[in-house]
Amino acid sequence: MRRKRQMQSRPCSRINLPRNRISRRRSSRAIVFGVFFVLLIARVVPTAECRVHSQISLHAWIEQDRLEVTVFGIDGQETRALLEDGQASQLIFRVQVYSPSLVSREIFFERDYHVVLQQDHVHRLFVLSDESGIREFSPAGPWLAEFSTVEIELPAEIPADARIRARVIWEPVRLIAGFRFLRMLMPGLQQRTDWVQAERAGETG
Repeated sequence: MRRKRQMQSRPCSRINLPRNRISRRRSSRAIVFGVFFVLLIARVVPTAECRVHSQISLHAWIEQDRLEVTVFGIDGQETRALLEDGQASQLIFRVQVYSPSLVSREIFFERDYHVVLQQDHVHRLFVLSDESGIREFSPAGPWLAEFSTVEIELPAEIPADARIRARVIWEPVRLIAGFRFLRMLMPGLQQRTDWVQAERAGETG
């Protein structure tokens, strides 16, 4: 009994792992992360290379208090292949209302409108997300036309001589946060147009 009491009264000793074992665990985690990163690059690079051949342009026109911007040049078959492969595509419509002065250009209004297109693989539908909500389209539906066009409500009070222009940033493969630096390495992951002056309805330019 005395021996048993002595054994119970002993303090528990901490088990310290050797430092070399801890470093091995850390190095193994780094290797796993490196393999994942390489696999991600290998998956994205082919899609980026196929996008370089597509050049986009846009047209913007004003009708009453609305601005409509349409993007041309997005290949429907390539985009559909990306969506079916589990990727998502994004268009960023950038709008500016500014003064026509060349000395000191004053911007009255500037805003970005994001439109994201992806596929619901369970129901075999194309899902479009923007500020107005979420819309779903069948593969035979007008998903590409709805993705490529946006209607923007302009501010109510802008100077009469103000100019309106737009540009589009297209990401054929939308990257999540943490991997957006890949745009610098692979230009095909992002494409942007020049600024285009919006025309009034009925004008020819």
